[in-house]
Amino acid sequence: MASLLVRHIKGLERPRMPFDGPPWLSEAETGLIIRWIRDGARNVDEQKAPVPIGAKLRLRGILQAQWVLDETAFLVTDSTDIREVTIGSPVELRARVTAYGDLIAERLSGR
Repeated sequence: MASLLVRHIKGLERPRMPFDGPPWLSEAETGLIIRWIRDGARNVDEQKAPVPIGAKLRLRGILQAQWVLDETAFLVTDSTDIREVTIGSPVELRARVTAYGDLIAERLSGR
């Protein structure tokens, strides 16, 4: 999942949340937040949050498989700039969000 909130809660991004932890959120609490986001992050009026189309993301983590960063899948195109990456290594992903919520990689580089 590309949610920065979830990445901070899981400790994939720094600083880890909650800021006054430990204790950190339990797996059940984290799962509740993930389900809320996957269901559209609805507000009190049941309106879905808009997809941030075109938003730029910069994520750092471990390339777990081809085009998967810390359980977050992303798409690679012919114009993606790929530099010195291997599966299992730390990488930085720069991507944009599509209208469907997918991530299109603009640059993927080893760290």
